[in-house]
Amino acid sequence: MSATRIPVNDVSGRPGTGGLWAVVPVNRFDQTKQRLAAVLAPEARSRLARAMFQDVLNALRQSRSLAGVMVVTGDSEAARMAREAGAEVVHDEAGAGTAAAVVLAVGELVAAGRAGMLVVPADVPLITAEDVEALIAAHAGHGASSVAAVTLVPAQADGGTNALVCSPPDALPPCFGTDSFARHIEAARARGIEPTVLRLPRIGRDIDRPEDLDAFINVATASHTQVWRAMNAEPGGRLSREDCLALADCTDLAALMRRAAARRDAAHGNLISYSRKVFIPLTRLCRDVCHYCTFAKSPSQLDKPYLSLDEVLAIARAGAAAGCKEALFTLGDQPELRYRVAREALDAMGYASTIEYLVAAAQAVLDETGLLPHANPGLLTAADLAALRTVSVSQGIMLESASERLCQRGGPHFGSPDKLPSARLETLRLAGEAAVPFTSGILIGIGETRIERIEALLALRDLQDKYGHLQEIIIQNFLPKPDTLMAGRPGAAQEEHLWTIAVARLIFDSDMAIQAPPNLSPGALRPLIAAGINDWGGVSPVTPDHVNPEAPWPHLDALARETAAAGKHLVERLAIYPAYAQHAERWVDEGLRVRLAHCMDADGFARTDAWKPGAALAIPREDAARLKSGTSAAAGSALTRVIDKAQAGTALNEAEVVQLFGARGADFAAVCAAADTLRAAVKGDEVSYVVNRNLNYTNLCTHRCGFCAFSK
Repeated sequence: MSATRIPVNDVSGRPGTGGLWAVVPVNRFDQTKQRLAAVLAPEARSRLARAMFQDVLNALRQSRSLAGVMVVTGDSEAARMAREAGAEVVHDEAGAGTAAAVVLAVGELVAAGRAGMLVVPADVPLITAEDVEALIAAHAGHGASSVAAVTLVPAQADGGTNALVCSPPDALPPCFGTDSFARHIEAARARGIEPTVLRLPRIGRDIDRPEDLDAFINVATASHTQVWRAMNAEPGGRLSREDCLALADCTDLAALMRRAAARRDAAHGNLISYSRKVFIPLTRLCRDVCHYCTFAKSPSQLDKPYLSLDEVLAIARAGAAAGCKEALFTLGDQPELRYRVAREALDAMGYASTIEYLVAAAQAVLDETGLLPHANPGLLTAADLAALRTVSVSQGIMLESASERLCQRGGPHFGSPDKLPSARLETLRLAGEAAVPFTSGILIGIGETRIERIEALLALRDLQDKYGHLQEIIIQNFLPKPDTLMAGRPGAAQEEHLWTIAVARLIFDSDMAIQAPPNLSPGALRPLIAAGINDWGGVSPVTPDHVNPEAPWPHLDALARETAAAGKHLVERLAIYPAYAQHAERWVDEGLRVRLAHCMDADGFARTDAWKPGAALAIPREDAARLKSGTSAAAGSALTRVIDKAQAGTALNEAEVVQLFGARGADFAAVCAAADTLRAAVKGDEVSYVVNRNLNYTNLCTHRCGFCAFSK
């Protein structure tokens, strides 16, 4: 065993001699916490050990009563963390255990003339600077000025010792592990020292066993270990509010993205969806003055306040001809409350409000083109929502931020009454009460903090918990636009965008759709997928993005290629998400349900071809090409495991059967290829048939099956 001292500046700024020094023995991160092996993988145990050690270091650094901190370790990463925290490092080459590491530290401290030693394990993540101060004060008040003194903090479980204070450092031979508290008491008394015992719950709680970990999960604490806890939640589990807020301190973006992607895959498999839409800017007048917006115009910048119904239908028909299914109505918020020209235009057309005209325009698009409207008009009353529900399959409003601070003078939403978070949240609440499938999200990079982003997402999660109506959460990155008050501001950093996507994925239940617009991150689509999105939003082959005109939509073929390069399959959806379309009786107005049914396939996605069972039609060209290619599912994928199980003759459970029926793209081809292989192995290559005659004895039937055309 050898000790190499690496001197650094004293964390307290006090002279290097004398005083009480903290000692933290740290095992190798890749070898520690073996008793958690039954519940944590090696990598997770290693990350946990790092997080706990960082929390212990932070508490010791903040103590005003320590003369310094010494870390004894043979782990290079722990040594680096210690140096960055301003601690001295003693190299423990042998790694013979906690007691042996403390003996090394005692030798160093005695040789340097230190007055005392506080030993703290590296696995007490709840420790605070206040706990350290209380421990040192208790030690000083119970005989620390005498020849020798000992103060102990027992572990809450197993009879161990979770803190040992000795004056001088060699007042007591250290021993750690099960029942070490009683052994320390006995050893102190054998030397004529009556030890002081202090029971500090936060120091007393270490994490060694699965039950320790379970207990910690129920404790709220802002710490690196809590970040670890949030990062290691079960893929289908749910983070507490405290865990969500702790993610603000997460700096390991790669690990965060891996966790988010795994959570996404558990619910959405290999599918990334999009909606083929046409963008209809019914009016670009708006009563708000957002400092980053170029969509809103003043009357002098426009030929007329509103598109006419003929112009609306011309755009919609062009979209229908290009295969679009969604008509996205985006417009300024209540312009008639600000501009006389808007009021006069509405009066001339015979409408009392912009919303009333929007209802008429959406109805015309429905009747004339068959496109399904999605309305995004800003703040809405209960009456507005009810009226729009009869002519649209979904609606939306971006929360953008829950921070009232951004609405104050100098903020991006100053002068925009419709951007008050309370007002937007009220619209979202009313939409939930009206059972309207709703889209919302946040805009990042406009001056908000990470905590404020998380608080906005939590506000949306609270609404989703109560009403279940939020079908997607958009994480939109701010891009500065010329001729705006924020033209000189930098755009949202890619790392922050990826971080926010990943955090959103972890905050919401795993089946939530998380979206990022592809045109706002050109050349960086694969990282967005890696961060946890499962949707690209609306993409138009006909109209520009009028809100972000400087950012053209990617070509759909290019989007499909980029998605495939990330190991995912691009699938077209409707303006209403599958989970809501498949429960139309709850979420869709009765007058729209038949139209919706004709637009969707059996899984609730967009019907993209005319093929149906029993029809004398060739199978879709893309599917035929996949079958001919003989594509296999990705090795190690969830689908591969289901296929292997079926081919082995093992009965599949319901979820696995559903997974096979839901296969698309390359997975579809893989299922068909596996079935063909199984058929050849069991039945050979002969296909039999029988000649029969269908005798229609009677069409009378007492049942009323909703799908049957036979019974009369």
